[in-house]
Amino acid sequence: MTRSNIFIGALCVFLAAAFLVAAAPPLGTWECTSSTPGGDERKWTLTVQESNGKLAGTVGGEDGDSSIEDAKYENGTLTFKVTLDTGTYQVTLKIDGGKLDGTWTGGGASGTVKGFKKT
Repeated sequence: MTRSNIFIGALCVFLAAAFLVAAAPPLGTWECTSSTPGGDERKWTLTVQESNGKLAGTVGGEDGDSSIEDAKYENGTLTFKVTLDTGTYQVTLKIDGGKLDGTWTGGGASGTVKGFKKT
């Protein structure tokens, strides 16, 4: 085997491993803080799991737990909807390692989300 064949083989293995890691859904528990443009903040927990080959989970806060709906993870971005007492919210989160950064809209308002992976 030539050096170039070894290099190409090693490169293919590395790229395949990187793709699998990048494509893995962000399962686990995330500590999050939502902010409004006015500066109000609300802390909450996002728990993401896989159930029957689909993403599922809950959003938990001072008002209790609510199930997430229509969860999708593509290209490092997690999207879902959650219905709370104040309305249905669309959440879009960019995952980068153990951190997330994103936005929420719904209930006549919008804002940002920041967080980190707890487990």
